Amino acid sequence: MEGFPTVLHDWHVAAGAKMTTFGPWRMPLQYTSIVEEHVATRERAGMFDTCHMGEIGLAGPGALDTLEEVFTRHVAALAPGRAAYGFLTT
Repeated sequence: MEGFPTVLHDWHVAAGAKMTTFGPWRMPLQYTSIVEEHVATRERAGMFDTCHMGEIGLAGPGALDTLEEVFTRHVAALAPGRAAYGFLTT
């Protein structure tokens, strides 16, 4: 399959995802069925792999405090220029 794998690619494949090319990326299209997954998301919860969407930058007064509030990792503990995987909550 053409395209770049996201950092979650191997997890998606191991979980049985049907993969497709989305722009330059290899992304999961579905696992069981689109309808079944839609219902599961409506009745319980769902997650979407957004690894392909790039990086963000946040600067200015209060930027670190804001990141500490919305990101699932302890951003203040990172050395300058370092990155960490986590979830950005909205």
